Amino acid sequence: MKKQAFLFALLVVISAMFGSFFTYSYFLKHPVLIEAQPTVTQNPEKTEQVPLYGGIVGSEAVINAVKKLSPSVVYITTKSVFNPRKSIENQIPQDIPEEFRRFFLQPYDEPQERVGSGSGIIISSDGVILTNQHVIEGADQIIVAIDKGDGGKEKTYKAKVIGVDKLTDIAVIKVDAEEDLPAATLGDSDKASIGEWVIAVGNPYGYEHSVTIGVLSAKGRDLSGMGREYPNLLQTDAAINPGNSGGPLANLNGEVIGVNTAIHRYGQGIGFAIPINRVKEIMKDLVDKGKVIRPYIGINMMEMDEAKAKYLEMPLVEGVLVYQTIPHSPADKAGLKRGDVILEVNGKKVNSPSELQKLVRAHKVGDTVKLKIWRDKRKHDIELKVEEMPAEVNR
Repeated sequence: MKKQAFLFALLVVISAMFGSFFTYSYFLKHPVLIEAQPTVTQNPEKTEQVPLYGGIVGSEAVINAVKKLSPSVVYITTKSVFNPRKSIENQIPQDIPEEFRRFFLQPYDEPQERVGSGSGIIISSDGVILTNQHVIEGADQIIVAIDKGDGGKEKTYKAKVIGVDKLTDIAVIKVDAEEDLPAATLGDSDKASIGEWVIAVGNPYGYEHSVTIGVLSAKGRDLSGMGREYPNLLQTDAAINPGNSGGPLANLNGEVIGVNTAIHRYGQGIGFAIPINRVKEIMKDLVDKGKVIRPYIGINMMEMDEAKAKYLEMPLVEGVLVYQTIPHSPADKAGLKRGDVILEVNGKKVNSPSELQKLVRAHKVGDTVKLKIWRDKRKHDIELKVEEMPAEVNR
């Protein structure tokens, strides 16, 4: 009897092992997809579902923000005529015989049409639109496409330029529509927090109204190049590509906190937007005056370091070094010269060119500014009157 019981138990174990092996082998070849379920918390008074993923931040808030923002985002197409013959003519030596000049120029007889694209943000119901200056630079024709939504057909309008500012890469254009247009809500970029969710909407590579999401990676990034200054930029990892330029970077309330403007050439998930608070200042000047009026003293400057301070026999490494004064500028008129070190502006110490620029730009055209400088092994006081930056500089 004991032997029979032992054999029966052994059979059960072998069957279980065989069954487990069969089940394991079967599901290796036939995997089952299991949907992720929300976690559920029990409350004595109330039972509610708390989504583990895809909840408020993952869906509803983003969807609602996009619904609010997207109608205000426009697709901008630019057209311009490029005549390569003119640029080639300037490169051909003058002593080359005419028949050979024709040979060089023949392939470039016909003008070429260039087409560009970008994004824009409707900022008022009467058709005023915000975008990047580089989106419309050199354009002979600017065409704005507005998505009517709700099954309505996309409408296109020819736009006119209200004002541009190359230095900060901001432009304001306008279309004359037959009806009020949906204007975006402009937020407060100073209140934006690093790590908060942000949304980019635009037309990358012509894919209209593409939505990407990420976080605000950093604030206060300073970039420059190509004749532009990008101070205090917002950095995000929301995907930004060519064609997103001029489009909005928004928070989860659907408020625009920045204008997408640049990406890191060699990076991934490194995009930059101009803070909307800075844009508001520039935009007001462009709408009211057609240009940005900037305070200007007219110097080129360099960072100070130990070697420069030692050469100038300064007791401390401080201030910024003037290495050029612009002729006929306020600095030139006040007697500033190459080799001077600006230590203070109206009693406030400066230790970098960016600090000096911020202090100067905090003044209005016509204001008198007091500078403390280092020259000839001692400190001096100089006064100058701030003037408007000339057009040839502010381009």
